[in-house]
Amino acid sequence: MQFLVPQFISTENRIIGSLTLTQFIYLAIPAAIAYALYFPLAHWVWIIVAAGLMGAGAGLAFVKINTRPLPIVVRASFYYLTRSKLYVWPAYAEEKLVAVAPAGVTAKPSLTSLFERITTSVAPVPKREMAFEADFIRNQNEWRQKYAIIQKITGEKEAVRRIDYR
Repeated sequence: MQFLVPQFISTENRIIGSLTLTQFIYLAIPAAIAYALYFPLAHWVWIIVAAGLMGAGAGLAFVKINTRPLPIVVRASFYYLTRSKLYVWPAYAEEKLVAVAPAGVTAKPSLTSLFERITTSVAPVPKREMAFEADFIRNQNEWRQKYAIIQKITGEKEAVRRIDYR
């Protein structure tokens, strides 16, 4: 079964001619304000104000700076100008968790204390090497049962999975 997958899902729909709805709104609002100012202002003042309003509307509708629309750039610059530019990292109080083990039970050391002992002490952690060796041998036998190493004609070695078709 085949499905149609939309290819341009990040583009806005063209609603009014070749304009998107936001572009139309950015052009319509200054035009409405300029029309409202036509009657109370003198003709030469109205031409200057209307040209400024329509230029601002056209800029908001069509101008992109580094592929970002102008309204987003204006909003980011407004936030930059109004908010503080000094960021102080908040100081968090360190909380120490203390684990209390019941009587007769020895608590296992935490990972941080084990890491500190491994990196800062000369003495090895008890039973670490033997447990690792036993796990390694057990895992190696399991690995050999599931996988095999083959050598290609080119001499390159590759691990392949064993499949039993019985």
